[in-house]
Amino acid sequence: RVMVVSNDWHSALVPVFIHAQRSADPSAWADTKTSFLCHNAVFQGRFEYEEGLAQVLGLPQEYIDSITFKMPLKVGKYNKKTLCVNSMAAGLRYSDRALTVSPSYARECAVDPEKGVELEELFALGRSTGILNGVKEGVSPSDKSFVT
Repeated sequence: RVMVVSNDWHSALVPVFIHAQRSADPSAWADTKTSFLCHNAVFQGRFEYEEGLAQVLGLPQEYIDSITFKMPLKVGKYNKKTLCVNSMAAGLRYSDRALTVSPSYARECAVDPEKGVELEELFALGRSTGILNGVKEGVSPSDKSFVT
């Protein structure tokens, strides 16, 4: 039993590769779950779409199509929209669970266009959970309760 955590857009394609291999062979990755962790939805990893990307990545074209959107390469409503591949969308769509840095941020990303930054629908799929980010005040490794 394995848990793979993809941390932000930089590794968000990992759940896509696992999903594709599992779809081709259900015994592959059978005991593996994936999660995608989003710290800030503004940083999505948007890249201009290029023909042949599916072959380069070794994925069926439908995976690339499902993470390709007409949106600006750089976040902002006044920027020119172009066809681009969105890495964060891949993590949100293909991971078993999406995580954010707090429960309130998970809710906000699902409903607030300023927080979800054009990916509200993917955050709203019902697989987003917030885990409060941060360190509890007064916690010390020298305290016995820290390690028990």
